[in-house]
Amino acid sequence: MQKRSFVRIVIFCLLAFFITFGGVIVHNNMITANSRPREKVFTSVPIHSGDTLWSIASRYCDSVEAIPSYVEELKQMNSMSNERSLTAGRYLTVYYWEEGSVNH
Repeated sequence: MQKRSFVRIVIFCLLAFFITFGGVIVHNNMITANSRPREKVFTSVPIHSGDTLWSIASRYCDSVEAIPSYVEELKQMNSMSNERSLTAGRYLTVYYWEEGSVNH
C-alpha cells in the first residue's frame, strides 16, 4: 500500500513538473514571437569638451558589459586609433538599437 502511494506521489510530481516546464516554454515562445526585431540605427552626435569614447558609449550602448566592445566599434567606424582624436565641436558617428516594425 505504501509503495502504491509513493508511486502516485512520484507520478503527480512528474506531471506537475512537466506541466510547469511546458508552460514556461510556451510562454517564452509567445514572448519571442511577439517581440519586434531590433534595428541598428546610425546617427552623428556633436563632441563636447570633456567627452570620452567611454562617456559617449555609455549614452548609446544598451548594456554596461558591452561598453568596451562598443568603444572599439566606435573607433573602427570613425577611423580612430585612440581617444585623443576626439575634438570638441566635431561630430562622431554612433549607433543605437531601436525596435523595428513587425511585418505580418
